[in-house]
Amino acid sequence: MLGNNLRLMAAAGVLGLGSAGALGQNGYDLSIVLREGQMFLGEQVTSVGGFDINDRDEIVIAGATSAGGTLWSRTGVLLRDGVPTPEGVTITSGFNWSTVQLNNSGTYAVAVFGPNFGNDNDHYISGVGLLGMPGKQLDGETLSGADLGGFELADDGLLYATGALTDGRTVLFNQSEILLKAGEQIDGETVAVVGSGGANENFDINSSGYWQVHVVIAPGTNALASSTGLEVVNDRVGPTGQVVTGLNNAEVAVNDSGDYTFAASFDNVFSIAKPGGIVISDGEPLPGVTDLAEINQFTALDESGDVVFASDLSSLGRRSGFFTPNGPVALPDQMVDGFRLLEMLEDSAQWGPNGKVYFVARYDDGSRFGSVAVIEATPRPASCSAADVAAPFGVISQADVSEFVDLFFAGDSRVAALAGPIDIVSQADVNAFVGLFFAGCPTN
Repeated sequence: MLGNNLRLMAAAGVLGLGSAGALGQNGYDLSIVLREGQMFLGEQVTSVGGFDINDRDEIVIAGATSAGGTLWSRTGVLLRDGVPTPEGVTITSGFNWSTVQLNNSGTYAVAVFGPNFGNDNDHYISGVGLLGMPGKQLDGETLSGADLGGFELADDGLLYATGALTDGRTVLFNQSEILLKAGEQIDGETVAVVGSGGANENFDINSSGYWQVHVVIAPGTNALASSTGLEVVNDRVGPTGQVVTGLNNAEVAVNDSGDYTFAASFDNVFSIAKPGGIVISDGEPLPGVTDLAEINQFTALDESGDVVFASDLSSLGRRSGFFTPNGPVALPDQMVDGFRLLEMLEDSAQWGPNGKVYFVARYDDGSRFGSVAVIEATPRPASCSAADVAAPFGVISQADVSEFVDLFFAGDSRVAALAGPIDIVSQADVNAFVGLFFAGCPTN
């Protein structure tokens, strides 16, 4: 029988729930943020495209309704084709699915199509308006515009982009200056091309101003350049200590610690790597996964250095899933809010706060090709103790102890294993419960 003094102690509160353990080791719970066909704010969503997430778990999603191209937050419409913005700008050329940015201050930006859909595009920033990139003068040079992709919106409001000058040379720039242009030298090498053009996210910058961009150095070698020099050069020994071949030029990911990922081949095996070594290679098994058939070059990197990536699975008709080195994040045929996932958009994964992963996927809605949704993947705690099933999670209260007692008598295996005898609740049982509460979820 529980003593009254123990009940009072529990009700008064004992502080502290330990570490939640290695996020993602127990898998992820999936939910739909926004999907095609959904009624949202009184309108039917007809298309869903690109999105961005910030450290406050705020999100912007580009898509459309019958009223035209639309940019949403979680709770409202931010932009719409043909409707004047608060700055008096009317955008009529649509929003590109891959070119939405949201910084940690809540400012957002979208690419605005130029007439040629090449590197003659402009950008809109909330609170600022159109930047007027085509024809803009920077450092004595004239911009023809920006790429559709390859731009980042920093927390200070500066927008960094790849694009071109009117004479055809490619550049990396922000609103104030040119950071790198074709013809310049880095570490004694001449840069022939800056960025990979199109909608590829070929550039990234962290909060300290350290940037990386894919370049081609003369006469025609792919390389990864940064604000401090050349980081990776194809056919040379790279930061892993191995010769890099097949350096891919489609994706750049940098975090605030200066850590970064790159995609390349080592000994003719395609891999995702970081300066400290290879993260994952084609054919390498993961926990619960033995048939990674073809790793995609697109990756996302969080502030702790964790990587999420896409890979085809030979057992699923070479359809792609999302993974971390701990195992799957989301797989084809998985059910989400009553819908079956068909395939993932391989370059769409992004880290959110608290270990969440966001991505775009196609789901089965009964139509021929399915429809598109933005999905949120929330990591389950790893191997949780009995303490984690009862609220409040950060304080031991009488509600926690009552939940423990109910589970004990119900024969719940998580509780019964704590202390014996299993048919009597004693102070030893509760002491074990309190110990597990402080320990939280073990890290396996």
